[in-house]
Amino acid sequence: MLTLVSDFYVQYVLEGVEPPERMFQGRKDHQEFVKATARLARNAVVWEHIPRHLRLPGEAYDMRPFVPGQNAPQ
Repeated sequence: MLTLVSDFYVQYVLEGVEPPERMFQGRKDHQEFVKATARLARNAVVWEHIPRHLRLPGEAYDMRPFVPGQNAPQ
């Protein structure tokens, strides 16, 4: 997971480029990570459900939290 996050940071965040859909598709380490996550999820127990955050009136919200917007400080 840390390799994937690091690669994402270097390729997209540092470059200020929006990542494409399925950016890690075909990478063996990503496939292994997804399989391991699914295996863990099958045995997980939900302790509490937290509903999605609702935006408050006038609240600014960037749907791309890892890529700074055009007006964001660098």
